[in-house]
Amino acid sequence: MLLEEPYKVAIIDDSQAMRTFLLNICAQNPSFEAHAFEDGEKALTYIEKEKVRLVLVDINMPTMFGDDLLRRCMALKLGIQVYVVTGADSLMIADRCMNVGARGVIPKPLLLEGCTQALAESERFFEQWNQSFHYFLKHKKSA
Repeated sequence: MLLEEPYKVAIIDDSQAMRTFLLNICAQNPSFEAHAFEDGEKALTYIEKEKVRLVLVDINMPTMFGDDLLRRCMALKLGIQVYVVTGADSLMIADRCMNVGARGVIPKPLLLEGCTQALAESERFFEQWNQSFHYFLKHKKSA
């Protein structure tokens, strides 16, 4: 399946300031179209329906923990790239999220560099996926 730009991003954080910060960073890159949610359930509905490619999720939220949302995203088996955003200074949390399938952990307080790096890594991943898709499509036709 070819991944089309703009790549959809779901931002899930209970802090309005963090959602706004992440939305502004995503808005600087025309390859991404971001939507923000403060509730994990609403975000999951959007993620499934809209073919979201990248998720930035806070780990500590009142209605659904970020690692629960991470697990549910991974269970969809849609190749969603998930970065966990956390203010918790815990190697255990980061390790647990990486073991479940997180692409990375972005520490709070959020640094612009960490967020832009996550977007750049995801964009490269999507571009490489598309190149591989085109390669296999081309060689399948000629085989």
